[in-house]
Amino acid sequence: MKKFSSKIGLEIFLPLAGVLLFCIYETSIHSDWAGLFIIVMLILFFVYLVRSTSYVISGEVLQVKCGFFYEKIIDVNKIKTIKEVSDFFGSPATSIKKVEIKYNDKESVAISPRHQADFITTLPHINPAIEIR
Repeated sequence: MKKFSSKIGLEIFLPLAGVLLFCIYETSIHSDWAGLFIIVMLILFFVYLVRSTSYVISGEVLQVKCGFFYEKIIDVNKIKTIKEVSDFFGSPATSIKKVEIKYNDKESVAISPRHQADFITTLPHINPAIEIR
């Protein structure tokens, strides 16, 4: 079993942190404790999502997990291609620098493992037919 944590993309989290810090400042100077509580809960939720997003290769299975929202089990022998992509679109990833995995005939998932090169080289050891682009 090999577990890959999700890469934390500063391009996503720095603007988010800036907005949240501004909101904390505004709610605290106006003594809006309910608003401050909501912001702190949002921060804890984002931390939970980042910490729980992972990609586990166990035997011939890749498990993609993002909190309690998303879990996908992919048979590594069904993976057709792997390629590096950069986009903001929704996926179980915490960075815009992602690895897109196409499997079965038309399904795909974009993920952001912290050690992308290691991740990309691990899968072809299980399924040598995977095309790396």
